[in-house]
Amino acid sequence: MGDLLRERLARVARFDATVFEEVAADETATGSALIVLLGACALDALGSGGGLEGTLLGLAAAAFHMGLWILAIQVGARGLDLGGALAPLFRALGFAAAPLAVGLLRPLPLLGELAGVARWLLVLIAFSLAAGRVLRSEGATPWVLVLTALGAAALLERIVF
Repeated sequence: MGDLLRERLARVARFDATVFEEVAADETATGSALIVLLGACALDALGSGGGLEGTLLGLAAAAFHMGLWILAIQVGARGLDLGGALAPLFRALGFAAAPLAVGLLRPLPLLGELAGVARWLLVLIAFSLAAGRVLRSEGATPWVLVLTALGAAALLERIVF
């Protein structure tokens, strides 16, 4: 893993919101954002304890869900006239998905249940920070957008499956 990627992940872990603006503007960061997104989904899936098959299915489901969520945020941003080109938003939200990796701790006694809840809370915080920075929106708007998009993505997922 490159030094720049490590440094950016450390900034995501500290909820340094400037990292989201940086990766959104860095057209070379799309691959890194995809690696972070899929890596976090994979670690979360490993924490499900379902063996190889369960992990692979969990990875596919998590990646699909995250993709729907990102698209729903982008559509919502356009609907609210916040702009939001997909590529920069994807880069920022790809990095914002990093806290999903906390799901790897779910099999641990006592800590597991906390990790299961914490991973989504941390992702909601990171997604809201990222969306707010990339869309140049403040206050409750990014939070409402992210939560509404999460609900829309969950609804679409239910319809598809």
